[in-house]
Amino acid sequence: MVLLSSVFHSPLTEKVNVILLDECRNARALFVVAILTLVPAASHAQASPQLLDTMHVSVTSRARAAGSGMRSVTIVSRADIDRTAALTLGDVLAPITGVDIRARSSASADVALRGASVEGVIVLVDGVRVSDQQSGHFDLDLAVPLSMVDHIEILRGTSSALYGADAVGGVINVVTRARATRGIEAGGGSFGSSSLAMNAAQGPASAAADFAKSSGHRDGTDYTSTQARASLGSGALHIDGGLGVRHFGAADFYGAYPAYEDTRTATLSASYHAALGSSWFLTTSADTRRHGDLFTLYRNNPAAYQNQHTSWQSGAEVVAHGQPSDVVSVAIGGDAHNLSLTSARLGDHDTQRGALFSELTLGQPGHASIDAGARVDWSSDDTPFFSPSLAGMLPLGNGIVLRASGARGYREPTWTERYYHDPANIGDSTITAETFWSGEIGGKATLTPRTSLDAVYFWREADQLIDWTKPSSAPDATPWHTMNVERASYRGVEAEATLRELFDADWTLRASALSFTANAATGYKGKYALSPVTSSAGISATFHLGDTRFGLDAARSRRAGEGTQTLGNLRVATPAGPAQLRVDFFNLGNSAYLDVSGKPIAGRAVHASLGWHL
Repeated sequence: MVLLSSVFHSPLTEKVNVILLDECRNARALFVVAILTLVPAASHAQASPQLLDTMHVSVTSRARAAGSGMRSVTIVSRADIDRTAALTLGDVLAPITGVDIRARSSASADVALRGASVEGVIVLVDGVRVSDQQSGHFDLDLAVPLSMVDHIEILRGTSSALYGADAVGGVINVVTRARATRGIEAGGGSFGSSSLAMNAAQGPASAAADFAKSSGHRDGTDYTSTQARASLGSGALHIDGGLGVRHFGAADFYGAYPAYEDTRTATLSASYHAALGSSWFLTTSADTRRHGDLFTLYRNNPAAYQNQHTSWQSGAEVVAHGQPSDVVSVAIGGDAHNLSLTSARLGDHDTQRGALFSELTLGQPGHASIDAGARVDWSSDDTPFFSPSLAGMLPLGNGIVLRASGARGYREPTWTERYYHDPANIGDSTITAETFWSGEIGGKATLTPRTSLDAVYFWREADQLIDWTKPSSAPDATPWHTMNVERASYRGVEAEATLRELFDADWTLRASALSFTANAATGYKGKYALSPVTSSAGISATFHLGDTRFGLDAARSRRAGEGTQTLGNLRVATPAGPAQLRVDFFNLGNSAYLDVSGKPIAGRAVHASLGWHL
């Protein structure tokens, strides 16, 4: 924190740093408790995770296959997934720096990055966009069993020049395994929960499926969830298909109503890679995603209010990328997509989108480099938009690397924000696109082979910010309305320290703080963009006791307009003959606070599973 204050010293950043320091003091107890927990039990540490610079990273650049270190990126490896107490992808993402998971139940959760709203993040699966134009609430309605995920790439910061509209806070790319391991896992636990997962592989083909159900942690949060995915890769051609089906109680999710929801997601994608001479390659891909949402406002009286939304998006992308010389990398491409919605209450809508983009990188990995990108997006609903970006890195020696980036971006209103209308939420067809400039400056210091520190200061200036709002003093029954906030400014810091083999355990310490102002929003409260997490401090630790592995995650955070929230989870994994036993403990401290629905979160819970790998 002293480093951040000295490098980014200004009255504005002083305010952010004070918030962060205050939160770190509040979180000190988490660190002490974790130390006391680990010291008596320490034996030998988990093998050190793979460094970012040695991993294949595809989300940061189209011109270069390897991560360039110019932007803030976190890679959640398969080992990280296996050590985390997690039943869903949202559980895996929750501890990560800059990620804001607002879960209602294991069947429904929103994801946001760096203070942006749920609509301001793009979710990809193997580089294919799966975010839904109807609503960001469906971004995690994936068709990817957790056992089939190889790793997750999280790019924090505006990325419109790379991925187009809606990359306000960043991009999350879920990368699946090229070949799934064969096995089966079954489990059960608190709240009447049960789960079953299966994987199979034969030659170039692999498939996985999982099923979960629960009676819910409170009335109206019961659910069943099924996901399946199959993959076929043969040489340069790769084909993937998936299906996800969820039925869940949505009581109080979107207002004070006993709602119920059924969603179905089907995806299909194909990609082909071809060489164009010795230094150029061509990647072509086509994809389609169909999402259905049957929403019932009164679960026991469907006739009172029910709607079937069906969105369908299909398109293709062509990218030529090459390396004319050792220090020059280039990418040029374009994409086109058709998006449609059929809905009795939102109406029927069609949107066509297209884009041309290019990227130029000068430099080599590990050396001073600069990356410039430009993208022009066209939409039948809005005027064309130009998104430039510029990023660079500068190694200083002694394990210190500085980075900086800046970009322009925009977000189109979703169909829900424009056209939705029910007793609790009222859209506005006249709202306009949100635009913004953003940037960051930070660095990473590898202090010793076992210790590293990454810190960054970021900002975002938004015009016509979109959010659901209502007067601050309005009663709960008052409906939310969408509106454009004239201008909003966000300033934040993020810091992450990695310490390996400290007390024979591997540690990650995280802290972040965010401040924001919103003109023309005085006297209003926001549902998403105006209620971000303003401070957070967390700790993750992995250690062994004999053949038993322990994975601990704990965090203390504060959201705008709310009190502090503390949450801790623990996974214990141990061999059990030819199988492996996993026991996940959630909300270890039995913390009680309100979730995004304004209802109490789930209390202390446990889930155990037994898995066999064939």
